[in-house]
Amino acid sequence: LGRLIERYTLDILRLDGAPMAVELGERETDGFLENTMWRHYEALYGILDRLRSRYPRLLIENCCGGGGRNDLGMLSRTHWTQLTDEWRPPRTIQIANGMSMMLPPELGMLFFGIGKVEQEALDTALRILLFGKFALSGLGISQEHIPDEVLHKVIHYVNLYKEFVAPLLPTCKAYHHTPIVELDKAPKSDYCVLEYAAQDASRAIAGIFKLTDTPEPCHFRPKGLDSRKSYTVTFDSTGQTLVADGGKLQQEGLNIFVERALLSELLIFEIIEDGGKRCQSARETEAC
Repeated sequence: LGRLIERYTLDILRLDGAPMAVELGERETDGFLENTMWRHYEALYGILDRLRSRYPRLLIENCCGGGGRNDLGMLSRTHWTQLTDEWRPPRTIQIANGMSMMLPPELGMLFFGIGKVEQEALDTALRILLFGKFALSGLGISQEHIPDEVLHKVIHYVNLYKEFVAPLLPTCKAYHHTPIVELDKAPKSDYCVLEYAAQDASRAIAGIFKLTDTPEPCHFRPKGLDSRKSYTVTFDSTGQTLVADGGKLQQEGLNIFVERALLSELLIFEIIEDGGKRCQSARETEAC
C-alpha cells in the first residue's frame, strides 16, 4: 500500500471489497486459543495506524462492500464511511435515518446513480444525499447521454449541498422526527422526517420523505429554529417562499402535502435579521 501511495501520489485511499463471509471461530496459536476475527481486526487496525502515521495528509475512505465495518475502531482510523450500496429509495431513506442516529452525519457517505433510480423519484434520491456526505456515481456513459432535466437537478442539489449544507454538517444538530422507520416490513410511519439545524439556529434543512400512499399530510414542527427570530422558508419542490416567526413555526408547524409514496419535499430555513435582510453566512448571522 505504501508503494502505491507513493508511486501515484495518492490523495485518497478507498478500502472496499472486504470479505463479507468470514470464517469465524477460534484456533490455537502459540499454545493459546485466539478468536480469528479479533486477530483480523488487530492486523487491519495496525495497517491503518501505520499508514496514517507515514502519510498524515492521506484521506482514507471506509467502504467495505458498501456499509460494512462501521465500528468505532474502524471509523477512528478513517475519514468517512460509505453507509450503503443501496442507492434506491425507500431503502436509502431507512439507512440514512438509522445510521445518522449512530454516526455524525458528515461521516456518512451516500451515493446516487441514475441507473438505479426511477425518474419520478429523482428528487427524493438526490435529496437523501443532503443528509450525509454527498457522492455521485454513474450518471451516464457521457454527458451527452444524461437528460437535461436530470443534469439540471443534479447541478441544483450539488450547488445546494456545497453552498448551504456542507458548511452546516460538521457542527449541526440532527433531529429525528420519525426515529423508527421499518421499511423491510410495514412502515411504522407514513413519513420519514429528518432535520439538520445550525447550532446558532441561523439555518436548517428538513427532508419530508413519504413512505406510504396515505392521503394525510405531514404535520411538521421544526425543532432547530430560534423562537425569537424570523425565517425565510423555501419549499424546494416549487421554489416558493414564505416568511414566518420561528416561534410560530415551532408551535403551529406546517402541513406538508406530498402526492404519493417515494416523493418528498425539502424545506430550507434561513434566518432574517431585524431589518429584513437575509443573512448569507454564519459570520453575517452573528451580526444579525
